[in-house]
Amino acid sequence: MAKINQIDTIGSLGILLIAKAKGLVPTVGPLLRKIEQSDIYLSPDLIATVLELAGEN
Repeated sequence: MAKINQIDTIGSLGILLIAKAKGLVPTVGPLLRKIEQSDIYLSPDLIATVLELAGEN
């Protein structure tokens, strides 16, 4: 629906990066690990990219 209405989507990992940038969470690494332990699949490359963008590599 968002694409039909030309609304950008961000996703949960994007939300984590924004939360860190705004100082709402100190690190995204532990939160990524929680997501990774759920039924949601995150590729190792995606995790590495998010950690790099967060400055946590």
